[in-house]
Amino acid sequence: MSNRLNGAHLPAIDWKALPPLLDTKEAAKALNVSVSFLVKSRCEGVVGGRTMGPQAVKTGRRRVMYRVSDLQAWVESLKGYQNI
Repeated sequence: MSNRLNGAHLPAIDWKALPPLLDTKEAAKALNVSVSFLVKSRCEGVVGGRTMGPQAVKTGRRRVMYRVSDLQAWVESLKGYQNI
C-alpha cells in the first residue's frame, strides 16, 4: 500500500521503526518531502482550514523536532485530498 504526497507515491511508512522524535532532515526523508517544504509549512500554519505541514515541536532556542505520531497524523489527514 502506498500514500500519495505532493504528487509522489511513498511506500508505506514503518512508523514503529522510527525514533519518537525526528529532526527536520529526518522528517523530510521519512515523508519524502524537501526540508524547505517543512520549513515553509511551519511558517504558513493553517491555510484553508487545514495545516500545510505536520506539527513541529520547538525543543530549544533554535531546534525544531517532529514527533512521529504528529507525522503519522498529518499523513492520515491528507487521505482524500487530490491536490496537496
